[in-house]
Amino acid sequence: MAITQTLEGRYEAVYQEADGQAAGPTKGVTTILELTKSGFSVEKSGKVEYEGTYATTWSATVASGSIALTYSKSAKPSFLGGPRPGIFQIDGDTLKVCFGPVNGTAPIAFNTINGSSDVLSVYQRASKGGTITPFRAPPTFIW
Repeated sequence: MAITQTLEGRYEAVYQEADGQAAGPTKGVTTILELTKSGFSVEKSGKVEYEGTYATTWSATVASGSIALTYSKSAKPSFLGGPRPGIFQIDGDTLKVCFGPVNGTAPIAFNTINGSSDVLSVYQRASKGGTITPFRAPPTFIW
């Protein structure tokens, strides 16, 4: 199975961190990441704030790899103009991604530190009926 087929779907953010600080999800704001074969969109409370394309490299042995987003629409203009490199890991219905800055380097671990401009997000995949599967105890990830 190609990695894009494995990643395709709708995911709800259950944890977010930026520059070493927990950043969400914000109470009352639902953040949904949708991945298609090669495109992505991010909705916040039903409004698409980010969209574009992505490319991945993948290691089937550890269900992880690298990912790069290229934004065509962004609520933050600084995200436009180049690839945003990152890493990902998928474990069942849980997707973990960590991105560096646009035109920067990808993080080497699933964490962030103050001043790094890195962003870590953990998402839970929606079921086939469109609802989000309840988040289980935090999965074990290789840090």
